[in-house]
Amino acid sequence: MDHAIEQVRLFVVMGGPVMAPLIIVGVLLWYLLLSRRLLLRRGIRGGLERTLEAALREPRSQRGRGIVGSAVAQSSYLFDLSTDAARAELEVIVSRCRLETERHAKFIGTLVAAAPLLGLLGTVSGMIETFESLTDMAMFSRTGGGISGGISEALTTTQMGLGIAIPGLLVARVLEGRARRLRDELDRLVLIFAETCESTRRGE
Repeated sequence: MDHAIEQVRLFVVMGGPVMAPLIIVGVLLWYLLLSRRLLLRRGIRGGLERTLEAALREPRSQRGRGIVGSAVAQSSYLFDLSTDAARAELEVIVSRCRLETERHAKFIGTLVAAAPLLGLLGTVSGMIETFESLTDMAMFSRTGGGISGGISEALTTTQMGLGIAIPGLLVARVLEGRARRLRDELDRLVLIFAETCESTRRGE
């Protein structure tokens, strides 16, 4: 355990001053990705049509969990309104739910883009130290850097930046696909709600 901690410490030290911002970006990025994953829940089981019909019959049975589940639960209380008024209210509800599916998305994209740029900054910083050491003909400088220290900083920060950005980008794309499916289902909800209301009232 102590050996692993020492290895991590040495890795951070090799990265130079850019490593601290990179670690902060990495921790924040994965925190937001996890938060977004927990947010993007459907909240219902089974088909949307059956769930909505059940909600219209028993509004109080709906707890409103998840993005779609919340919209269904709120829509169940609009049945007493006229079809046009209910649909207008539901579109407002759906708009709010659609905004929920976009929470953190832009910030995550910014962090994914920032990670390799910070890695590149560390690369430039390391190469500057390397060239300065070559100018002074010093293998190691008094600060512990020198040629080998500069190369280590350049490679370590590049690796760290890409190690943060690539998995973060892949997970962000998967979550965006999930969010897109939820938005499509919310749009379907408005249409199904209007059809269900009309068919139910014709049957009364």
